[in-house]
Amino acid sequence: TYHLHSETGEPLFSFSNASANMNLAKGLNKIKCTFPQNFLMAGTYYLSFFFIRDKAIAEFVEKDIMSFTISDSERELGTYMGKEPGFIKPKFLWENNI
Repeated sequence: TYHLHSETGEPLFSFSNASANMNLAKGLNKIKCTFPQNFLMAGTYYLSFFFIRDKAIAEFVEKDIMSFTISDSERELGTYMGKEPGFIKPKFLWENNI
């Protein structure tokens, strides 16, 4: 299980391969999780790791195993240059059903 935190230490969400019904074998496993493109707002994020036994017991916890920084893309002059609120940038499908 992984926990993602903001630069201020605020927990954003947790995620785990268990929700993907992925069974791990004894020994070395190489798993990959991909976030959607442009999912997070600009800022620095910290990832913590929890090794969970029997889907309930945290056997090993390592805080801030990695950090990464997301930068804003270039913006056209004259557009809003400030930081939007929140931590994620959802892209919703909009429809006009007139």
